[in-house]
Formats: sequence, structure tokens, C-alpha cells
Amino acid sequence: MDIILLTVLVLLLGVALAILYLNLRSKPKDDSENKEAEEMANLKTEITSLKDTLNTTINTSLGSMSTSFNNLSTGVT
Repeated sequence: MDIILLTVLVLLLGVALAILYLNLRSKPKDDSENKEAEEMANLKTEITSLKDTLNTTINTSLGSMSTSFNNLSTGVT
């Protein structure tokens, strides 16, 4: 009777340790997914910022070129 009780106790302890191990092993995966999602959001924000900066630069350059061309063409006609 004592051997059966001891065997059941050891089995329960083994199952509890296995569940604890699997639970702890799965946690870093969740953290890495959250970190990856946050990094993706930061990259999207950075890309949007760079796109806006590039558009502003192009528009400013084209505006300056247009003004210069208009100044040059007024004396020709």
C-alpha cells in the first residue's frame, strides 16, 4: 500500500513539474511576439516619417525649380 501511494505521489509530482516546465517554456514566445509586434509598429512609424520628409523635400525642390524656370522664361518672351 505504501509503495502504491509513493508511486502515485511521484507520478503527480512528475506531471506537475512537466506542466510547470511547459508553461515556463511558452512564456518567452509570447514576449518575443509582443516585442516583434512593437518593433513592426516602430518601423511603420519610421517609414511613414521618412516618406513624409521625402515628399516635403521633393515638393520644395520642385517649387524652387518652377520659380527659377518662371523667372528665366519671363525674359525670353
